[in-house]
Amino acid sequence: MYHLITGTATEPTAQDIKGANVILGKHSAHTWTYQYQNTISGIPRYKKMGCSVCDGIANPQKIIMKGDLNGDNKVGAADATMAFRYVAQVNTSLNQDQKFAGDLNNTGNAAPVIRIADATRIFRYVAEITTVLSPPAPGGISSSSSSVAPLSRGGSCTVKAQTKVISAGTTTVTIDITTQNRTVPIDGFVFTVSYDPAKLAFVSGTRGATVPSVGSFSAAKVADESKVAVAFTGEDSITANGTLATLTFTVLNSTAGTVCDLIIGETDFCDDEMSSVAMTEIDGVIYIN
Repeated sequence: MYHLITGTATEPTAQDIKGANVILGKHSAHTWTYQYQNTISGIPRYKKMGCSVCDGIANPQKIIMKGDLNGDNKVGAADATMAFRYVAQVNTSLNQDQKFAGDLNNTGNAAPVIRIADATRIFRYVAEITTVLSPPAPGGISSSSSSVAPLSRGGSCTVKAQTKVISAGTTTVTIDITTQNRTVPIDGFVFTVSYDPAKLAFVSGTRGATVPSVGSFSAAKVADESKVAVAFTGEDSITANGTLATLTFTVLNSTAGTVCDLIIGETDFCDDEMSSVAMTEIDGVIYIN
């Protein structure tokens, strides 16, 4: 048990023993910082340092390898799977060390955020398509993925969901998520699709015809919410217009003229350079630019 020598839970002092402020309510968990050490075989390594909120001290021997989410001192298929399942909202229970390992642009001080670009680069590193986990230049300045401005590719692409009008007695409906006017490569994506739970119940989702067959695809209902998270990362780019995903729903209490429309949101796309791309969401339609 830690003991508070001086200070309070809201105004700690340097004399507070390690972690006292966590127990007394200063914050719910340590927010660790990390310091760059070196890069070996293309993998940056960071030492886990102190807590940025209180005086909690990390184990000085703890080294975090970028891309190594499961902590087994290598970057492998399990890490690629963990990163993908996290961005796909299939499993969001990663701790801060795991998130920092997966946030390839984070140099140590900002809150870690894993994006589809990170999951794609880890996937391709494991597949030996790239040999470097693309570290930023070390120097102690934070550069979280969440603060790196998405790139404008100077091209365009529209991502939208079909709107279907069904007849009375219809029990099942399939709705495609499609791309139109695509002039930029898409190498990874994640987005959510919201639906009206009074009209529809999600059943399943399948990979669209334009999505490469080699790679990870997921379409899963987000827990306790009326939306589906759809995600893909793989070895090759999406280079044609067409269907990204087909979602199947059970129709609830259908009547003639029932409109089944979906709203796309929470989008994150990456290009063939494994960089996040700029996009705009308007009325449930995604415009990549």
